Amino acid sequence: MKKLFILTTLLLPLALSACNDDSKAQQGSQNSSDTQQQQTERNKSLVTSYYEGVFKDKKVREFSECYIAENYIQHNPYVADGRQPFIDFFEKRLADNPEAQYNILRTIAEDDLVLLQVKGKLNAETPTNAGFDLYRVENGIIVEHWDVNQPVPENDRTKANPDVMFDGPNKTNLSPAETAANKQLVTAFVKGAFEQHQVREFSDRYLADHYIQHNPWIGDGKEPFVSFFEQLFQNDPAAQYEVKRVIAEGDLVAVHLRSKQSNKPENAGFDIFRVENGKIVEHWDANQSVPENSTNSNTMF
Repeated sequence: MKKLFILTTLLLPLALSACNDDSKAQQGSQNSSDTQQQQTERNKSLVTSYYEGVFKDKKVREFSECYIAENYIQHNPYVADGRQPFIDFFEKRLADNPEAQYNILRTIAEDDLVLLQVKGKLNAETPTNAGFDLYRVENGIIVEHWDVNQPVPENDRTKANPDVMFDGPNKTNLSPAETAANKQLVTAFVKGAFEQHQVREFSDRYLADHYIQHNPWIGDGKEPFVSFFEQLFQNDPAAQYEVKRVIAEGDLVAVHLRSKQSNKPENAGFDIFRVENGKIVEHWDANQSVPENSTNSNTMF
């Protein structure tokens, strides 16, 4: 027993030191001499390390205790607020599904927000999942999380290409001015086409004719997009869309959307748009119905 106590005493500080050293490296990003871009890059590195540690390496407790605030604010409706409820939920989920796979496809970061687009599969019996996870970082630690998860449907598009919701290029780095212009362009398009229902006007202004569509229910091209949403708003003029957050990095702009169609549940969505030469040329998304009851009181927005 004495030997066990001594061994534990020796190993515990080493484990804590590794965690603390890593946390200090991230928290060092809060230095006032850092540029905003340096801060954003460190936030991105922090979130990526955390996500891969938890969901790829399956070290839920170890990485959560290093990277998540104790009073972690949770917007996933199935998980309670706080670090410990997150650990409890995902330790069990991953233990019950040891073959679970989660792969980061795209990362978009701006200031304190980091968005991950993720391809996931819980087990052989469940469909592939298109997911988006948005994290807010404060003082070198993750303090808040929103997400959306959508099973990949079985239809003609996904049968022809099972990766239709995931494939395509990653981001191209651009100057801050170019990135800001892309953000402004996408924000104007989404607000005009969705919030104001002016689909044709804003699509003609901002969408490329050869618009590449990764939503499995809509075909490629500007005209299929216009037809789909003009029909939706014609059938349901009371449909509501609300932009909650917009973040941009390079040629990719991500939008967090709340929507509500008549006689349907409220919907949470994330959209990524790729901009090229002043036009939106490509789009990925995922959507999730907001459940009636939530484990936390924060809403999905």
